[in-house]
Amino acid sequence: MTLLGIATIRGGNPAPTGSVTDDERWVVLEAGDRRPAFVAPRGIAVDPDGTALVVDRDRGTVWRVGPDGTVRGSWGARGAGPGTFDWPVAVAVSVGGDVWVADAGSGRVERRTRIGLPVEGWRPTAPFDGPVAVAVEIAGTVLVAERDANRIARLRPDGATVDTWTSPRGDTTTFRAPSGIATGPDGSFAVADTGNARVVILDADGSLIEVVDRVGADARLAEPTGVSFGRDGSLDIVDEGARVVWHRAPDGSATVVDLGGDPGVRPFPVAVARDGRGRLLISDRAMRQVRVINPDGAPVGAWGREGGDGGSLRTPIGLAVARDGTIFVAEFSRHRIARLSPRGNILGSFGARGDAPGRFDGPYGVVVEAVGTVLVTDRDNSRVQRFTADGRHLETWGGDDLRAFNHPSGIALARDGSAYIADTVNHRIRALAPDGSIGATWGREGDGPGEFRYPRGVAVGPDGTVVVADFGNNRVQAFAPDGTFRRMWGRSGSGPGELDWPLGIAVDPDGDVWVADTNNSRVQRFTAAGEFVEAHGSAGEAAGEFRWPDGIAVDAAGSVYVSDTGNGRVQVLRRGRVGLVDAARRWLASLRR
Repeated sequence: MTLLGIATIRGGNPAPTGSVTDDERWVVLEAGDRRPAFVAPRGIAVDPDGTALVVDRDRGTVWRVGPDGTVRGSWGARGAGPGTFDWPVAVAVSVGGDVWVADAGSGRVERRTRIGLPVEGWRPTAPFDGPVAVAVEIAGTVLVAERDANRIARLRPDGATVDTWTSPRGDTTTFRAPSGIATGPDGSFAVADTGNARVVILDADGSLIEVVDRVGADARLAEPTGVSFGRDGSLDIVDEGARVVWHRAPDGSATVVDLGGDPGVRPFPVAVARDGRGRLLISDRAMRQVRVINPDGAPVGAWGREGGDGGSLRTPIGLAVARDGTIFVAEFSRHRIARLSPRGNILGSFGARGDAPGRFDGPYGVVVEAVGTVLVTDRDNSRVQRFTADGRHLETWGGDDLRAFNHPSGIALARDGSAYIADTVNHRIRALAPDGSIGATWGREGDGPGEFRYPRGVAVGPDGTVVVADFGNNRVQAFAPDGTFRRMWGRSGSGPGELDWPLGIAVDPDGDVWVADTNNSRVQRFTAAGEFVEAHGSAGEAAGEFRWPDGIAVDAAGSVYVSDTGNGRVQVLRRGRVGLVDAARRWLASLRR
């Protein structure tokens, strides 16, 4: 089947630009956002040209970020094979620009070029036991903190181990869960000895120089996990237990670093480094950003999209397309409905967290009625709300009485204006008439025909058939408008036609059923009879790849819109030539009857 293209929409205001990938099938519309989309930023290092390398633990990725905070590239992915990482948490860079990544999940320390290519000749003699920190010395030797083995290892540039310490020489206290390591300008190195609530500074031979367990007259370190030296010999210490970063001057005096940011969000620093300008770079677990602090201690901003969005949208789930092409997107964790232009630019939004009329606690499903009003399933408030297109609240159904709705999710409109709602925790489907009266209701918990386990998505076909993504049973069920069972298809698995956590569902103008096969990172298409037609996507971030696709909708022209939730964006499958191919397929099928 030939596709005209799939467009990627990320909320934002700059005009998008188009590009075509190698196979000339995927058209990418970007909103010009070049900020990194961190999910779990951890270790940081800076290479000789000033590019910061940030390990994104949950993505299994190393981001390359310029001094202005824009992405210069990235490499790596979650996995167990070559070029992938299981649980990367730390990174270090040599003066020559080679990069070492500590992968705690696989017990490896990988050596790569700055663009992620393997370096020949790096063969560690033994696996590591919980490698969580890495540093490169001036001579090119590599220091690794093995948290689970309670030791520090020194390796040659080829990976051969030349020394290990379970305690500093001259100190009787053994390391306990060492979690950070950094080299100083004079050849010394510091270890965040987390379990002993201290930082120890050692000379090049591993002999004890100093123990740092107090920071000021009244403060003690609680849970130090990260360290970094300044050029002047100062020391920056991440204390995860206190959720602060300490700057310790060469004379031993210490101050708490002002991390800036939203005063309503308490930072959670987890890693620290200095760049070539002397700026402090701090990975913030709370906001999933890297905070930037000037040498004078003044915070100057943060790298990354607020809250770790994969795009400017945050956890987009339900979506609907109005007749004029406006896209309404339910941003679940932002507790709002975003309005996007057909090209993906944010036009506005409405809603905030709360239980008052017009507020949301996890908006999930959204549809646009024929008159332009908008219905939203307010999942965790267990209600459905109606709004004008610009967000003025009109009506509410449900709420306190869980017999009406209990965590409703998907919602779909029939031609008569009725809304079919997946009443998820009640394991049933309910029809809501335009006047708010409850119509047909069917379903109960189970795996038989007409029974559900946490139904999520719901859609209505051109002939009035109601199809339901039966999430807990990994199948699709189809019903008459009154709830009479018609058919079902699908089973657990990852093969063609098999499903793993189907969440979203939509029906196109020809009656074909599109399913967001969420845990398989793809979208599948079926005929109205349940016959498998095609699948789109795999796990990833490129156009046509998905991370947790959830909501799905089809417009009047047959274009398919998918909430690529994990990547914080909406992707659009523009269907042009595909309509001609479908028509030919249907015509040929009619000849065989």
